[in-house]
Amino acid sequence: MIDIVRPSLKERQRKLREDAILDGAATLMDTKGFTAMTMDDVANEVGISKATLYQHFPSKGDLAVNVAVRGLDRAYEQIAAIDPDLPADERLKQLIEKLIGLRFGPGGARFIEAIPEIVQTLKSQSPYKEKETRNAALISQFVEDASKARVLGKGLSTFVVVRSIIGLMRYCEFEIEIREGKVTVPEIIDTVCRMILKYED
Repeated sequence: MIDIVRPSLKERQRKLREDAILDGAATLMDTKGFTAMTMDDVANEVGISKATLYQHFPSKGDLAVNVAVRGLDRAYEQIAAIDPDLPADERLKQLIEKLIGLRFGPGGARFIEAIPEIVQTLKSQSPYKEKETRNAALISQFVEDASKARVLGKGLSTFVVVRSIIGLMRYCEFEIEIREGKVTVPEIIDTVCRMILKYED
């Protein structure tokens, strides 16, 4: 018989507190921006002391990195939940809708001001890199399926399409352009779909 090791009450409480802190930090990055956000703001948002906050996350940059890592996990869960029985082009459309919606839609953490501070950390953080690699492999499968079904645009390279989708998720300038009303999330989704899938208008 296999013994299932369950997390202790203390471990579960710690995880719940960290989730609440990351939720608070994501909200503040969205409303105030990373530069204006302070650790005091995060502590107040969550309703904990700053000392408790520092026990979980030693810096504002560390908070941003962990928000980004959690974003990768959420994206993976959303993509993995797409119905495998749908046609390949519909599955790829849904993947694009979910990725762009999570990244740039309501509730997506705004990283534009955080990038200079956290970019090196993201590059060196193995959990972030591992999860980004895992997500890229899943995205690749969707694109390869679309290629095999002959629903990708003519002559498109699977590798380039995958790297382009991932690159789009890192393109923080859209955050400013969406805020300024220059572009909408549905417009981004529709344009990306039309760029990589065959369309008959």
